Amino acid sequence: MKKINTLLSLSLLSTLLIACGGGGGGSSSSSSNNTQENEQKYSNVNASYYVLSRQSNDTSYTMSHEITYVNGLQPANVNYHTVVPENEFILSPEGLYTDTWAEASTKAKTETQLIFSQVSGASYTQNLKKVNLSGSSILETVYAGYIPFYEIAESEAAIDGNEWLLDVFNRFGYEAWQTHYSSNLATFPSDAICYQTNSIDTAQDYFTFTSDDRKESSYSNYLADYSERLLAAAETLEHTITQSNGSWAGYKWTRFDESDQFGYITSVVVIDYQGHAYTAKVSLQSQDREEALDVLQARLASGKLSSIEEIKVAVRIRQILDGCDFYNKSAFDAIKSSGIL
Repeated sequence: MKKINTLLSLSLLSTLLIACGGGGGGSSSSSSNNTQENEQKYSNVNASYYVLSRQSNDTSYTMSHEITYVNGLQPANVNYHTVVPENEFILSPEGLYTDTWAEASTKAKTETQLIFSQVSGASYTQNLKKVNLSGSSILETVYAGYIPFYEIAESEAAIDGNEWLLDVFNRFGYEAWQTHYSSNLATFPSDAICYQTNSIDTAQDYFTFTSDDRKESSYSNYLADYSERLLAAAETLEHTITQSNGSWAGYKWTRFDESDQFGYITSVVVIDYQGHAYTAKVSLQSQDREEALDVLQARLASGKLSSIEEIKVAVRIRQILDGCDFYNKSAFDAIKSSGIL
């Protein structure tokens, strides 16, 4: 009988940056061939971390995953895999993955320093901050960052005719919030702990894209047109574009990093695959929590953002300050019992 877990790509890009990066999921299964059985003790971490996640179209969290360490290593009978569906792609320096699975792994250097590798040759260290949740609202912790949407929605005029906000409310279940979530007063018990991300140190990033990212043009033709349009738009906005290029496993790519006067905004990669250009996302980038907050707060105070951009930035700030990436068992059990999932 197989034991199924999931190793998530817990990227800061989903909470610290205005533009989100992509990442892979994964699963694990029992294996007597696990090489971890022969490794010496890595650290004294013997603990489980719980992660909440959702399908892309879900209005609330519907899945949870447990990551367990024994002496800092994944259990001897568990192998982690990053599953790459048929129409999705991961490109790393060591190869291109699609319709397959790739070896993945995780280690705990300390209780607050976890190391993940989603594909061979691409890894990152997630540096965490331990937070005591005793007495805190379960709802406002789990859904940190979404709450400003619902607060804004108290005024119908705030979203009238605004397709972006209407889409957000539809996807995250405004009616459910009004009828159930907003009256949920459950709090965490005294031994509940969560972990926030202080920083991510990336040893090697990788790129992710899907079949929907395919362009009709060839790599060279699309690249020339895209570069021209991007640089023109950046000049108008007074943004800076940094360009780099390379080739991994025989696949050429060109990367564009965009920043403004406050700091980094986003990255786009153009990849040459099967005679066509594909646009891709950078999976992970090194990032620091305090630096990200400084950038977002400066951007918010600049007076240069549209009303929608201000809302997006305010939400990111709220997620960084109040959101959690991992929970201990006490906190996880309280979340399940609260009825908000």
